[in-house]
Amino acid sequence: MQQIWMNVLDRAVLVLLQLVIISLLVLLHRSMPVLKRWLDSHTTLKERQVLGQIGREAFRYAEAAFSTSSGQEKLSHALSYASTVASRQGLNLSEPELRAAIEQAVSEAKQMNTKTGGPNTGQSA
Repeated sequence: MQQIWMNVLDRAVLVLLQLVIISLLVLLHRSMPVLKRWLDSHTTLKERQVLGQIGREAFRYAEAAFSTSSGQEKLSHALSYASTVASRQGLNLSEPELRAAIEQAVSEAKQMNTKTGGPNTGQSA
């Protein structure tokens, strides 16, 4: 008689365990869209921060390495540099995105020079 109850108890525990696992899978499946939106928004924010850093770095590189070049040449070199750095970091960024980041860095540099009374960088990257 005791063996029969042990078998019933074993089966009941297995059924309960299966119900818990199925419930967790359903809950996970239902929460996936929310998790995906959260992950996408945070990834996008981090990518934008990295893009800004790449733009500033590319601007400083072009200004330092090609100081005697025209603005358009500096921009070309900065774009090339930014593209290389972005691809090395696994970011798939378009040329307009890179250019916007570089132009933002140029704008920030002009604002800093205006505030500090330093030399005006009249040329684009």
